[in-house]
Amino acid sequence: MKQPLSALLLAALLLSACAGTDQSKISKDARQTQNWQTEQLYSEARKELDAGNYSRAATLYEILRSRQPEGRYVEQALMEEAYAHYKNEEPVKALASLERFEKHFPASIHTDYALYLRGLVQFDEDTSFSTNFPPKTGPTATRKPTATPTKPLKHWSNAFPTANTPLKRANA
Repeated sequence: MKQPLSALLLAALLLSACAGTDQSKISKDARQTQNWQTEQLYSEARKELDAGNYSRAATLYEILRSRQPEGRYVEQALMEEAYAHYKNEEPVKALASLERFEKHFPASIHTDYALYLRGLVQFDEDTSFSTNFPPKTGPTATRKPTATPTKPLKHWSNAFPTANTPLKRANA
């Protein structure tokens, strides 16, 4: 009798823990913007982006996209979200936003800007501090150039022997 009762009690406890939404898990921005219209949410995200608060701008753009997956602001919000992640030095998130943009809006007039921004993100991703530190060693490390030639080459055609060029012997 104790086993079925304890199993039932444990199941009830687990179900009650999963029920409802915990307000502490909902972000502050989501709670603050809960009753906002799409236009107000977009304009606030744009103000944050213009002010240089890229983290909050990206969060507001994500909230806008989650509330309205299709609409007149979504295309622009995806582009600006990618830019905010780029400026906030979050290349993985920026590339994910750009991929989402290219997937949902392949014929957009802003595709050229998306490709440009992708190039910026990927270029800056390669020159970031974390990819250059610690210094690379071993076979994949960048090789240092050898010593420069001491005398200049007279003509480029003399640089490499061809089939018609006779080979010179060292002891001749």
